[in-house]
Amino acid sequence: MFLTYESSTSHRRAMSLVEILVTIVVLGVIAAIAVPSVSRIRESAKEAAAIKNAKTIAQMSGALAALGVAHVIPDSMGGAEATARLLREGVTVPEGVMEGEVFVIPGMTDEHIEEVGVFLDVKYDKRELRLEFVPPVDKNAIFDLKLDCYDAICKAGEPEMRSKIIPGVLSMICLSLSL
Repeated sequence: MFLTYESSTSHRRAMSLVEILVTIVVLGVIAAIAVPSVSRIRESAKEAAAIKNAKTIAQMSGALAALGVAHVIPDSMGGAEATARLLREGVTVPEGVMEGEVFVIPGMTDEHIEEVGVFLDVKYDKRELRLEFVPPVDKNAIFDLKLDCYDAICKAGEPEMRSKIIPGVLSMICLSLSL
């Protein structure tokens, strides 16, 4: 009987070219699925942060307006974004109970202010200008409203009217979805 020594490396099997290609394709499919999801998550997080910052700015603006401090820049001179930049630098209360107090929102970049500007509007009150939070529009609510209008037209209209009205309503629905 002969004893032979076999190396442990002789039983190893290398990956074939086909296996490597299949692995690359599978990884590519996973990446193709993951990248849009990650970008949607980042966009929704960015929008949530902008909404939070806009609410904070609107609350600060309301407090300053209640104190009688002129701090809002009119729309003709930059509006909400210009006012947010002013609040970033700080607004000092000139007189009254809170005299000398500084209202400031630190750490907001110009990019953040542009994102926040979408959710703020200058409110022209009788005594003072202030910023007001404008909630985002829910596209699903708009779609539901258009469908309700479509249903009402279909139920109320005569058969010959339906053929004229329905294409117009459908184009309105498609237009609102492309917002």
